[in-house]
Amino acid sequence: MKRNIPIYFDNAIIMSLAEPINGSSGLNRLKVGVFTKYGNRNGSYIKDDVAEMMIASATKGDTPVVGFFDPESKNWASHTGPTLASAYGYVEYFDGWQPFKDIDGIERDYAVFSVVLFTKYFNEANFVVGQN
Repeated sequence: MKRNIPIYFDNAIIMSLAEPINGSSGLNRLKVGVFTKYGNRNGSYIKDDVAEMMIASATKGDTPVVGFFDPESKNWASHTGPTLASAYGYVEYFDGWQPFKDIDGIERDYAVFSVVLFTKYFNEANFVVGQN
């Protein structure tokens, strides 16, 4: 049976409360769990060397936090093509691996990144930081 392996991670996990940067109401920092090594819930399998490459790629200084906010449902939709997606911030740095119990009841170590969101410029980014 041929199986397509997904390349998107639809369920980033918010791992911390948002904190305003330098007292700013327009920039907020938070921790986000993005992927796990080995077997992922989306069917992908990420080896150690691939995980390290993904971390290096995400933290090279120009990686946006991209998403699609559905204004009708007031919720974030799964990954979508570039015509609908917007960049709501950027990846600041890799913060390490952190355990998290997934909805299937299994605890997995997630690659956690510090991200900065532009809440002043994108009202929908406030839905992530809990200000809306």
